[in-house]
Amino acid sequence: MVLKEFNNCTGPYLSDWRFVSSSRLANPDIFTTNCYEMLDQLFDKLKIFKSMSKYSDEEQYSFYFRLSKGTAEQYMDYSDFKEIYEVKSKKEYYKRFNKWFPRKWYWFSAFFRRSVLEDGTYYQIYIAGSNYIYAYNGPSEWRNKGHYPEDYSMLIKPLFSWVDALIEMASKDGYKDFVTKHMDYRMRNGKILYKEYWELYPEEKTRYRAIFKGVDVAEFTKHFKDGEISEDAATRFPQLTANKYCELFKIASTAIGRSYDDSLSLQENFHRNSDGRNKKLDNISPDSPEEFDKWYKENKHHFDHTFEMRSRYGRIDLYVEMDSKGYYLLINGRDMYESAEIMRIYLALYHHGVKTFIYDPEDHINHYLGNHYRSVDDEESIFGTRFPKNKIKQFIAKVEWQEPNIIERKTK
Repeated sequence: MVLKEFNNCTGPYLSDWRFVSSSRLANPDIFTTNCYEMLDQLFDKLKIFKSMSKYSDEEQYSFYFRLSKGTAEQYMDYSDFKEIYEVKSKKEYYKRFNKWFPRKWYWFSAFFRRSVLEDGTYYQIYIAGSNYIYAYNGPSEWRNKGHYPEDYSMLIKPLFSWVDALIEMASKDGYKDFVTKHMDYRMRNGKILYKEYWELYPEEKTRYRAIFKGVDVAEFTKHFKDGEISEDAATRFPQLTANKYCELFKIASTAIGRSYDDSLSLQENFHRNSDGRNKKLDNISPDSPEEFDKWYKENKHHFDHTFEMRSRYGRIDLYVEMDSKGYYLLINGRDMYESAEIMRIYLALYHHGVKTFIYDPEDHINHYLGNHYRSVDDEESIFGTRFPKNKIKQFIAKVEWQEPNIIERKTK
């Protein structure tokens, strides 16, 4: 009964807006006072629903709705279609229309956001997923300077009946249950464990595991379980010099495949293999602990580019940190493709006699095992051509779907 009731709950208003060109609604540069008043009236209508915003100065409402495909004539007049796409007959027109829209029903979302800022109000409205209105009632220098001479109130006015239809639909009993049960998976967000994803798509697991070739994951795991990768266990240096750090940097960067030129000094090689924004570490006296200490304390180095090294999968950080016990090293990197490199760096330094600290080392072990999640938030993840069509149902069944954020009526 619910399914039948909500098949047509959106009314005729929404179908009129389904294929409105984005260019007609985008970048409305010329807004009159009347336009802003109309937008505020729209948002005031939505106040009967609970806002999902996290911030006190913001209102945010989301709706989901389903529309039938409709007829080709509702999509575009044949004469316009013939001129734009150069079809030779109505038969060809219908054939193209059915190819573009093969399914009977299509899901869309509506999103409304109003943020009250110190110097104005920002409005954001998404219609049917792609058509949108941006407006900012603030200083003129913040607005785009374009060529839109028309009065945009003419585009905002039809939204009133459209919003009324949304409110009527969302106020019905059963709306939330209908969306939760029947909304197209293309519209949903979720997550799946990599190891379960790899069961369906073993080629991807093979490609990923190949980057761990030569890495002793078992040894790294043992060090983690023995508590040797913690901040407290990290080797402390009462003093450091530029050369000493560059020597440790060389051990780390060569472990991940960076090359060194023996004709150059440690500092010169460091400059070649680091990020390059090193605040002139390669210019200070190489063997002076006093100069290193002065250089370190005069610069802000926490989560800084200074200690970044180039790797095959981005940039890994070999930070120098300091506490009351002295200097120590911190390896930083969180991306799953950096995990193999981080293990290589840690083990190379460990075998050199230096224990380093890593944030959440267990994450890198879980990356290897597939005990971490892959987000599912785009159409390609579920129905894209790169995913085997015969495994889509198994994939959907394994995903932990998040319940859609659905607006609710305020309760008295």
